[in-house]
Order: sequence, then structure tokens, then C-alpha cells
Amino acid sequence: MERSVLQLRRRPHMQAHRQDETIVEVWRGGKVVATIYGSLEGVNIVSERAEFNMAFKLTGAGPSASWVLPLLDREEPCPWCNGRKVIDIEGEQLQQCPVCRRAEESN
Repeated sequence: MERSVLQLRRRPHMQAHRQDETIVEVWRGGKVVATIYGSLEGVNIVSERAEFNMAFKLTGAGPSASWVLPLLDREEPCPWCNGRKVIDIEGEQLQQCPVCRRAEESN
């Protein structure tokens, strides 16, 4: 499975008054699958894959909570549970996979 790669977009923003802003592109499998830019409310992530992937808050995996926005393609297996819908930690099925659970809730 290929990891998402971030890079700064080389072409300017489509709105003339925002030409100096940085836009980040998210690449997976050799193509741009999302763009990230600042907005009045925080950060916008635009992707056609938002139809079948939902963001969730991840806590306990580091010193601070973080937002996870999966950008998996419909046919791409979940890297956390490999399609089993349950995360297996040290041989015990501890919880429903948050990536798959959110995807099911969005359908």
C-alpha cells in the first residue's frame, strides 16, 4: 500500500486575491486525490474521496489528539484492519476499525 505524499502546489490559487497562499496537494498512486488550504474556519480539504471516507479524531496515539482523514479509494483495502472491520491489537480484537466504521456511516 502506498503512503500519501504531500507537496506544495506549483500553480497559483484560482482566486486572484489569494495568489500568495500556499496550497498543499495530497498524492496517492501517482495522482492528486486532495488539496488542502487555509480558510476562515480553519483548514479545508477538498477531495472526491470525501464521499466515501470520513474524518475522525484519534486520541491516545501520541501526546496530542489528531484528525485523521482517510483518502482510500473505494477498492483500496483498509491499512488498519485489512478489511476485517476490527482492529487486532496483541491478538485481541479490541475495537471496531474507525476507518471502516466512518466509511460505513457515510454510506
